[in-house]
Amino acid sequence: MIEVGQRHAGRVTEVEPVWVTVELEGGERAKLHVTRILPRGMRLHSAVGVLRVGDRVRVTVAEIDEQRGMIGVNLDAKLEGDDEISSSQLIEPPGPS
Repeated sequence: MIEVGQRHAGRVTEVEPVWVTVELEGGERAKLHVTRILPRGMRLHSAVGVLRVGDRVRVTVAEIDEQRGMIGVNLDAKLEGDDEISSSQLIEPPGPS
């Protein structure tokens, strides 16, 4: 049973500008909102280009909406082989002005 606060590995199955669908281990589907991809205080306008279908990720369950049948997650890291790329490392910092 999935509970708020649990960490799970999963695979990205769909990417839209505002939502990313993640299939968690065990087959449950979760939604990752664009505002939950980067750490608090960092803004991202679109998930497209940051995550791709097939990417492996580690997420934390942030909410479970039983009425809508939705699991909301926060991104902890993108998994590449044995490496974990933290969410704050997914975008390049702005260059000098």
